[in-house]
Amino acid sequence: MGGTEEDFNNVFSLTLMKFVKAVIQKPDLIISYELNTYISGIAKYTYLDTIRKEKKHSYVDHSDKEDEMVESPEELILNKDKMHLLNEILMKLGKNCKEVLMYWANGYKMKEIATLMDYKSDNMAKKKKYQCFKTLLLYIEDNPQIKSALR
Repeated sequence: MGGTEEDFNNVFSLTLMKFVKAVIQKPDLIISYELNTYISGIAKYTYLDTIRKEKKHSYVDHSDKEDEMVESPEELILNKDKMHLLNEILMKLGKNCKEVLMYWANGYKMKEIATLMDYKSDNMAKKKKYQCFKTLLLYIEDNPQIKSALR
């Protein structure tokens, strides 16, 4: 959509947080269409919202607000703890699941994932991603302490 790599990273982080938050807050959440479509929709509207906010505030001089954007030490520690926890969960899913989910989360196409993971087809990569993601969601759902830690 014409954004930078930094925009992508920001939107990706926000999208994952929004998705995890939705799953945690709505245990009976039913997604009636492809999960990729659901997550892509979150990403699209997150990005459009970000652009809208930037345009709305583009006239403001941000030079003296630089210090406000720096995370506090507490926030940095909490974010590192969450990343560490998420990494531990992904390791429990196994090396292949972690790799597939990381490639997928970083925007690789299924055909690219299939090549990188030595799968016979992109449909095999898609199936593996689906199984791994479903396992991840079930694991988070079955462990309420993890749900609360990721909030």
